[in-house]
Amino acid sequence: VAAGEAELLFTLVSEILPVEGMGLVGPLPAEFQSYVSFAAALGARTTSQDAARALVDCVAAPAAAATFAAKGVER
Repeated sequence: VAAGEAELLFTLVSEILPVEGMGLVGPLPAEFQSYVSFAAALGARTTSQDAARALVDCVAAPAAAATFAAKGVER
């Protein structure tokens, strides 16, 4: 779309927002939505459990909601 090779694109909002030359028209109606879910897990043998837990806690914290929303990610 940004290169002018297509006029319409259906993809994740978070993939549209950062692309210069593209504009988000809006999300698809609810009956057409398909959501992507993410999960986090720590490896049983990780040597950095505290750092990994801190990262997961940071991403899952309510304070991160505004950043996710600004990037087009719903929680």
